[in-house]
Amino acid sequence: MKKIILIVGLVLSLCNGVAQNQDPTLDVALNNVNQSAVSSGIIYERTMQLANLYNFNREEGFNVANYKYFKQALLEMHNASNKNLFVNLDQLDGQLEQEAQNIVPIGILNTDFSSVLTPSYFFNNIYFTKP
Repeated sequence: MKKIILIVGLVLSLCNGVAQNQDPTLDVALNNVNQSAVSSGIIYERTMQLANLYNFNREEGFNVANYKYFKQALLEMHNASNKNLFVNLDQLDGQLEQEAQNIVPIGILNTDFSSVLTPSYFFNNIYFTKP
């Protein structure tokens, strides 16, 4: 009986495991918005923001990145630009393999990016005004 329940549970969990594709809802929502202020072509909300690039170099002690953080930041900028700008992680690894013979490569990621959310919304300082 325990084996039957275990097998049924495994089958149901496998049936529920659906690949998640990113919906193009942000770009669809921004079709009718004037994007002339987005000169870089990078909107940070297009990607999952794990590297917290909003606060990098703004907080005390949060201004140096290791290799893992650099890869995450590069991935986020690559995805935020609709994969048009920057190299992807496979290309980065390929470049490092070619250049890393007794050389310490240094990567610098310095770019402007735009945000759909205003800073007051991002930092939970929401203000309401009467119409």
